[in-house]
Amino acid sequence: MSNQRHRTLTGRIAGRALSCALAAASAGCGINCDRNPDVPPVDYTDGVTFADTLTYDSSPNNWEGPWLPFPPGRTYRFFHDLGGIPLQINTWIAFSDRCGDHAGGVERSSEGAGNQTTIEQPTDPTYFDVRNDTCSDICLRVVASHPILESDPPAEATSQR
Repeated sequence: MSNQRHRTLTGRIAGRALSCALAAASAGCGINCDRNPDVPPVDYTDGVTFADTLTYDSSPNNWEGPWLPFPPGRTYRFFHDLGGIPLQINTWIAFSDRCGDHAGGVERSSEGAGNQTTIEQPTDPTYFDVRNDTCSDICLRVVASHPILESDPPAEATSQR
């Protein structure tokens, strides 16, 4: 085999090996768990609505918990009783094995971001959905507030004052 032909064959093999290695590496960033896209939302009705502040909290004891176990692909449907569509929906997540612990809550948390807490159906006046579109098991707390009430004047009327 000539030296030129050997280098060409070696280059092709190296190129294919590199392509395979890159494909394998990128698979780790792709879909590597079952995120259950066709599973219907889990209804959650144990949250608390505070009528005096028109605020809904999925955790009856605020920061103390319990927080909801939020496995990969889970969607919760939160029924909030705010009397209108909430203008603000905040999510907090924690990586903890104590989601349901009433006594201690979670040790550390941060606001949910990106596909960790995807908010869906926020235009229904009775509920909204939050989906974990990741492959991580996390704990979830949701707070919704500032509902658009039927008695509120339209935005056009308030801007003319």
